[in-house]
Amino acid sequence: ARVALIRGDNATAKEKSFALMGNSQFELADDYSTIWKRTSKEIIMEWEATVNDPLSYGFFLNGSVGRYEMPVDETLVAAFEPNDKRKDPSVGELSSPIGGFKYECKKYWITGNGDDSWPVARIAEAYLIYAEASGYPDGVATLNLLRNKRGLGDISPTSEEDFLDAILSERRVEFAFEGLRW
Repeated sequence: ARVALIRGDNATAKEKSFALMGNSQFELADDYSTIWKRTSKEIIMEWEATVNDPLSYGFFLNGSVGRYEMPVDETLVAAFEPNDKRKDPSVGELSSPIGGFKYECKKYWITGNGDDSWPVARIAEAYLIYAEASGYPDGVATLNLLRNKRGLGDISPTSEEDFLDAILSERRVEFAFEGLRW
């Protein structure tokens, strides 16, 4: 679905993402913070860390216990709407700012015991792919399904451009630190 969308094959993107959305093996998490646990039905595919081969993304993103080589930009923090259930599990304020930055990533942590796996694909992306491939105004309802699950109200874009801006905004906060914004 992702590749089809990137290639502009919206029909295939819709077909593949719809199939994922209808697969009972996967579902949007009721609690966004639980996605990063191995039992989440939100995860379609992940690079699994192990005790002997930890991924340790938190090491580069976390200012409390890591090296903090990739600090959190404040525009990301500002991009979360009020009541967005994704904000608290994604970013937190550092007790002591580092290099002028005051927020850190909370999605990944350094444990060394294999708990810091990296999501490659999540069912939330299927919803956004389906919405984008459906276009405006057809995709608005699917976009709103994801927003509602994340504690947000419906949006009513008035043009294709507004709709695509809304998709990009959702990608930014939904997939913060996951490399799936664009």
